[in-house]
Amino acid sequence: MWAAPTPAELQKGIAAVAKARAAGARTERERDYIAAIDTFYRGAPAVDHKSRVLAYSGAMAGLHQKYPSDQQAALFYALSLIAVGTIVRDPSFEREKKAGAIINQVLAVEPDRSFAYVWAWESAEPGEITRVTWTVEASDGGSRIRLVHDGWDEAGLDASARDDHEGYWTGYLDDLRDVLSEA
Repeated sequence: MWAAPTPAELQKGIAAVAKARAAGARTERERDYIAAIDTFYRGAPAVDHKSRVLAYSGAMAGLHQKYPSDQQAALFYALSLIAVGTIVRDPSFEREKKAGAIINQVLAVEPDRSFAYVWAWESAEPGEITRVTWTVEASDGGSRIRLVHDGWDEAGLDASARDDHEGYWTGYLDDLRDVLSEA
């Protein structure tokens, strides 16, 4: 979301949304998630990337409001806020601060825990899937966030892919630290 997808990536996303809709979600929550991601792809490529990211963030805000105890909705909404903040370059960092507050609420629900998820980018080849694990630990009156992104060898990716992501995550964590220190 931080960078506009290529036309091929857009087509893959549009196809994935259509496939999800055709599969038939069993719950209202599942239908709501599909509708939310659909807002990102709807109208592409005629609708510009910034407008689609704003629409997706709005949809995730609705999901977060509708399902306030859903940690996934909270985290996806927080990430969408960070993406919008990155795109609009608001010097006040209001969206990023709001994202930090949401993340703090999610972490407060399960203190001293970790969460992990599969990481794949839209241009990834089949099998190029890695893992990201976040761990939060108490540390001298605060918290220490540890991020581990692994699975590079299993995914058949070379060191340059790992190094590129390490640089991205380092910058992201620095930005996150700055935003959270102001909260």
